[in-house]
Amino acid sequence: MATRARAKLNVKQVAAYAGPGVLSDGGGLYLRVRESGRSWFYIGTLNGKRIEIGLGSALDVTLAKARDKAAEVRALILEGIDPRIEKAKAKAAAKPKVLFGAFALDHLDSIEDGFKNPKHRQQWRNTLITYAKPMFDLPIEEVKTEHILEVLQPIWLEKRETASRVRGRIERVLDAARVKGLRHGENPARGRGHLDLLLPKRSKVGVKHHPALPFKQVAEFMAELRQRDIVTAKALEWCCQSNRNSSPMCGVCPTPASIQAMSNCHSARAAERRIL
Repeated sequence: MATRARAKLNVKQVAAYAGPGVLSDGGGLYLRVRESGRSWFYIGTLNGKRIEIGLGSALDVTLAKARDKAAEVRALILEGIDPRIEKAKAKAAAKPKVLFGAFALDHLDSIEDGFKNPKHRQQWRNTLITYAKPMFDLPIEEVKTEHILEVLQPIWLEKRETASRVRGRIERVLDAARVKGLRHGENPARGRGHLDLLLPKRSKVGVKHHPALPFKQVAEFMAELRQRDIVTAKALEWCCQSNRNSSPMCGVCPTPASIQAMSNCHSARAAERRIL
């Protein structure tokens, strides 16, 4: 506990004390001597609880400097401020701030080897640069919900798929920053239970089918289709003849020979059905 008497020690006493043990200078300032070294520390009371704060090694901090540090700590405690929190804030402020843009692009560089599709790699980079640009100069620990909304609101209804991808990619970047200790707390880019409560609800887009060709026009259409000597026309003709959708064609190498082979196979099966 801090005592009322202060400056009880002198330089000679500090130098002569071999320890192990603790010397009190008064006012909450102490010198601790151990086999591992000599250090200054402060003991006080904050909100009814005892706190102990290190003030540095006696090799680097003189008696006079230790008293100055103890006075600073004492002043903060008298104002109800925890010196340990202030010390952590000062340490954090001394670190260079990491900007969202620089971190996002560095993070992309570190994960893009996992993208098998080169187009996917470029899309990741392009969407962040194009749509998240307003956030690039923000310190990543300061990115908040309002910044995410500023990016998403202009495209949320007009570019649905793009907006969803941008949101997901920003969320992943901020999650990576939290893992690296650059952020704390909830992710402001989280969709469910967060942004979905703030952004307008998007109506479901129904499937729009192409109008069917009238049956009486089928013969004319097929005759015109056969006049087109291109692979896609042959593939469409096969789909029409076999009454199939385009799915089987998607797995076929698009060459005239492959189309003809499928057509021959269909003709043979049709002949078998007629015989039966």
